[in-house]
Amino acid sequence: MNGETVENEGTANWQAGENDVEIVVTTETDTKTYTVTVTCSADTAQLSALTLGTLTLDPTFDADTYEYATTTTNATNAVTATGDTGVDVAIKVNGAAHTSGESATWVPGENTVEISCTGEGMFPSTYTVTVTKSE
Repeated sequence: MNGETVENEGTANWQAGENDVEIVVTTETDTKTYTVTVTCSADTAQLSALTLGTLTLDPTFDADTYEYATTTTNATNAVTATGDTGVDVAIKVNGAAHTSGESATWVPGENTVEISCTGEGMFPSTYTVTVTKSE
């Protein structure tokens, strides 16, 4: 890919812009070469804001940080996630779909909030917040 050899099932890193992928298929009697051009955006779909009621995220929210923790004694907190322009946001609380701005109910112990961000021509991203509720 882009002049570098990548073994079958190997990992290749996309570059921003056009990436030429040359696929060589060899049989006992023939070899064929196929070229595919993949255009890759340099952008990652990200959040512009993330809040869980009045809880304090650790670390403080930054669009380039994808893992957070917080603690609460509250039974619920509103989970609000806002995507950058052109970014679609999907929220799950303990594996169940959740609507941004609505309150999530916490169970005692660790609760997991996953926020997936997607956008056309962008790399997807997922933010994770571990909310620990004490009784």
